Amino acid sequence: MKKKAVNTIIFNSKTGYPMESNIASLTVVADRSLDCDIYTTELFGLDAVSIIRKMNNMNDLGAVVITLDGKLACTENLMGRIQPLSM
Repeated sequence: MKKKAVNTIIFNSKTGYPMESNIASLTVVADRSLDCDIYTTELFGLDAVSIIRKMNNMNDLGAVVITLDGKLACTENLMGRIQPLSM
């Protein structure tokens, strides 16, 4: 069963409508909260692979992405430090 994209509070600047995405959660890890806010907003419309690739090229920033189908991905600098809960 394919899940429908979820509307968000991030708006598409071209259409004015909420951005559609297959991302359930995007967390940016940085020293400054402003960087987290900026990059989360900038990256949210991309797919998980594109987000991770882009963030892997940035110094001192990391990212964790969870897709609507429950897949977890993180940047290289967070590998081994991020683990899903086993329930």
